Amino acid sequence: MSSTPQSPGNVTPVNCASQVFDELRRCIGEPAFIDGLRRAAERLVPALGDAVVLDLVDLPEAPARLVLLDEELPVLDVDAACLREQALQVMASVTPGSTLPGQHVAIATPPLDCVCIALASRGRVLGALTLLRRPEQPAYVRDEVGQIEAVGQVLSLALSAHECFFKAERERQALLEEARVKDAQFAELSHELRTPLNAILGWTQLIQRGELAAPQVRGGIDAIARNARTLTRLASGVSDIVGLSSGSLRVEDRLLSFRGVVVSALAAARTILEFRNHRIHADLGTEEALVLGDAARLEEVVVSVLVSVCKIAKADSVVALRLTSDNERLNLLISDRPLVLASEEHAEPPSSGERSSAPGTMGLTLSLARQVTELHGGSLRQLRRDAASKATFVIELPLAVASATLNTLPLTAPESVPAGLLQGMHALLVEDDPDGCDLIEAVLRSLGATVTIAATAHDALIALRDRAPDVIVSDIGLPDEDGLSLMRRIRQSKGFSNLPAVALTAYASQRDVVQALAAGFHAHLAKPVEPNELGATIARISGRPGPSAL
Repeated sequence: MSSTPQSPGNVTPVNCASQVFDELRRCIGEPAFIDGLRRAAERLVPALGDAVVLDLVDLPEAPARLVLLDEELPVLDVDAACLREQALQVMASVTPGSTLPGQHVAIATPPLDCVCIALASRGRVLGALTLLRRPEQPAYVRDEVGQIEAVGQVLSLALSAHECFFKAERERQALLEEARVKDAQFAELSHELRTPLNAILGWTQLIQRGELAAPQVRGGIDAIARNARTLTRLASGVSDIVGLSSGSLRVEDRLLSFRGVVVSALAAARTILEFRNHRIHADLGTEEALVLGDAARLEEVVVSVLVSVCKIAKADSVVALRLTSDNERLNLLISDRPLVLASEEHAEPPSSGERSSAPGTMGLTLSLARQVTELHGGSLRQLRRDAASKATFVIELPLAVASATLNTLPLTAPESVPAGLLQGMHALLVEDDPDGCDLIEAVLRSLGATVTIAATAHDALIALRDRAPDVIVSDIGLPDEDGLSLMRRIRQSKGFSNLPAVALTAYASQRDVVQALAAGFHAHLAKPVEPNELGATIARISGRPGPSAL
C-alpha cells in the first residue's frame, strides 16, 4: 500500500487518536466544544481520509451533522442520503451495555472507499464517524481501521463527557435560578409577615396598657383578628411552597360550583373589604359554572386576588367581580373599577418571586395562587394597568361536564356556633403549649364542655383510664410521644376503638392529614383554628346536631 499523504501539523495515522484527544480535552464542557470537535475532525484529513462526516445524536447545541473536506481537494461526489442511511445502520448495531464504539462497516465500492463506525458510551449511541477516500487513494487496511476505531473511542468519551458537563451545568443553573426565586419569595414572605405582626404586637401592647377608650379597644381587637387571619393565609402559603417545590401538593378533584366558591371567598374577605370601605359590585350570573377541583384551594385563590385588589385600590372605591363562561372555560374578572375594557391580549401572569413595584401588592400569595390555578388546568393573569385601573386580574378555569353529583360550597357565610353546642360533653385536651392549651380550653368551655388537660401522651393515657371522655382533642407534636402514636395506642385499648378524636396541629400538609386519619383520628384541623370550626367539627364527629340544625 502506498503511503498516505501527511496532513498539516504532522498528523499521521499512528498519532491521530492522541491529537484528537489533545484537541478535545481543553474544551469539554465549554461553549466552544463544537469548534474543538470541528478542529479535532480536521486532523483526520487527509491522514485517514479525504472527507470526514460526523453524525451526532442529540448533542447539546450541536448540529446533527458535520462534514469536513480537505480544502486542497475537489468536493467529493458523495450521496448524502446513502451516507446517512449507512450511519444509521451502524449506530443501530451497537450492543446494549457496550462501552466501545461498536462495529464498523468498510465499503470499497467505486468511486469511494468508506469506513463508518458507531460512537457510543455506556451502551448509549452518541453518533457515527464516517471517513471517505477518493478512488485514487489506497483502500483502507486493517491497521488503519484500528486507528479509526481508536479515534472513535476518543470521540465517544469526549462526547459523553461534554454531555455530562453540559447537563451538570444546566442543572446547576436551574438550581441557582430556583434558589434565586426562593430567596425572592422568602424575602417577600418576611415583608408580608412583618406587616400583620406589627399591627398585632402594636395593638396588643396598647390594649395591655389599659389607656385606650372602649371604641379604640374594639378597633384594636378587630385589627388583631384581621391580621391574624392574614398570617394564617401566609402560613398556608409556606406549606404550599414546600408542596409545590417537592411536587407533593395535590388538589382534590370534585365537581363544584365556582359561583359558590366566589360567594364564599367574598364572605372570607369581608373583613378587609369593610375595613377599607370598599363596595362590592358582583355580576356572577345565574349559572352555577361547574368545575372540577378543590373547593378550599380555589377559594384561597379568589381570596388572595381579592385581598391584593383591595390593598391596591383606593379606599372607598368599588371592587368589581364578573363571572362569565362559554362552552369550555369560565373567566372571573376582579378589578378595582366597575367596568373593565382591557382586552385579554394584554393579560400577563403575576411575577413569580419578584417584588412588585405596586405598593401593597402581594407577590408571594399571588404567585402561589397562580400555581394552584395552574394545577386546576387554568390560569391567573394580571391585565396591564391603564389610566383607569390599577389592579385587574383574570382567573380562568376549564368547565366540567355537569353529570356528577354537585358538591358546592355554601353560598353564605358560616353560621355562628351556639354557646351550648357541646353541653354535657367531657373533652380530653392533649396539648403541651401553655398558651395554646389555655385558648382551646376556653373555647371548649365556652361551648359547654368540661375539660381535662394532659400535657404529654403519658398523662393522656392516665387521664383516659381515670375518666373516659366523650371526645379527644390532641396535638401531634408532643414532648414524649407524638400524637399519632398516642392515637394508635388508644385505638388498641379496650373500649376506645371508636372514641371521637380530633387532631389539632400545626402540621398541616396533605401528608399530615392522611397520616392523622390513618392513625385513628376522625378529623384533622390545622392551627390556627377558628373556634366555630372546632366546635362544629367536634359536634359532627360526635353525632350531635350542627349549628344549622339547632
